[in-house]
Amino acid sequence: RLRRAVESMMSSDRMLELPTAAVYLAEAEWRAGDEEAADSAADLALYGAHRQGANHVLLQALRDFPAVASRRIDAEPGADSPWHEIGRALIAQGVALEAAPRASVELVEFGRRAVIVNGEEARPRIAKTYELLAYLVTRPDCEADRDELLNVLFDGRIDDSTRAYLRQAVRWLRHVLPSDGAVVVEGGRVRVGDAVLVTSESTVLESRLTEAARLQGEERLASTLDALDVFDRGEYLPGSHLHWVDDRREHLVELATDARYEAAELAFAA
Repeated sequence: RLRRAVESMMSSDRMLELPTAAVYLAEAEWRAGDEEAADSAADLALYGAHRQGANHVLLQALRDFPAVASRRIDAEPGADSPWHEIGRALIAQGVALEAAPRASVELVEFGRRAVIVNGEEARPRIAKTYELLAYLVTRPDCEADRDELLNVLFDGRIDDSTRAYLRQAVRWLRHVLPSDGAVVVEGGRVRVGDAVLVTSESTVLESRLTEAARLQGEERLASTLDALDVFDRGEYLPGSHLHWVDDRREHLVELATDARYEAAELAFAA
């Protein structure tokens, strides 16, 4: 019956009750053992909400079957998907989810320093917190040894004062990030936990230029220029003059210069 109802709504373009019927169908398909059909029905519910221009009806239906949202959140690799947004909206309404949506954290590095958490700017009181996060996102698994952090964040000065300063920077990073497990300190190592997905402008620049290099012709030119838009927002971590920041700044300038030269050649060829 739910399948026929949803098929009828889609064929006749009746969107008013589609989010509700599709959420119920997603739960029914899951209980019937068809996981693929359950996912498809859940995405139809999201489509219906998008067509309506509001999530009110969808959120009401998901309050009845929150597991539908949990399963879709669990299947999404990133924290900025529409299902993560729906999950955060449900949590704000007091609905418990088995799979909590990962928080989306963006580090702004070019032209200014800012930490954007789920679309809102968070302001740590210690400026060193920005440098701490900026360094961690460049490391494998967003993880670094405490002595390594002391060395790079204080230019090799390791004493009681810098150790205390690092503890404060870690504490404020925990404060601005939205989850208890967002920053993990264990075994003398500091890492960003699995509860958050952190992106930074510099790593986005690097990944976009790598992707552009796989393309050809006008597509490669457009992708390269799109990546350079990030770099052109201003200096990397302005106001910071640590040795590792200067080295990374120089690396990014070289990367952008090579990309700009490549773009010029592509534009000339076109």
